[in-house]
Amino acid sequence: MLVEFRTPTAPITIPVLLDSGAERTLVNREQLEQIGFDPPKNPDPKTDPSARRFEGVAGGSVLGYLFDVELRVVGTGVVHDCQIYGSLEPIRRSVLGRDFFSRCVVGFHDAGERVYLDSLRNRDVAPIVKVRDTKE
Repeated sequence: MLVEFRTPTAPITIPVLLDSGAERTLVNREQLEQIGFDPPKNPDPKTDPSARRFEGVAGGSVLGYLFDVELRVVGTGVVHDCQIYGSLEPIRRSVLGRDFFSRCVVGFHDAGERVYLDSLRNRDVAPIVKVRDTKE
């Protein structure tokens, strides 16, 4: 799925994975830089409320830093002002987590490789989005 982030200069579109197991939306560092955010180099989650360490299902963890953004799911009418975490350490892919899901009704049709989105903000049903296979 593609998500467009609004930036002061121009919108930036990045691929993301919808991840119902992820608590928060997390964008990898390279994409974070494309969007135009420059997080502090080594924030301490104990003293900086915008820094947070996320635990993964494989036992690893990653440090993230909080940013306010406007994002739009490409091909739909779903647009939200929200907070995302930018990963300060390498991650395989960026994900939209349950913080995004809480703003939408999301449905999956696996056989048709489709995702259905309904924004809770305006209650308009967004068009169907074709999801491409991202297997590596």
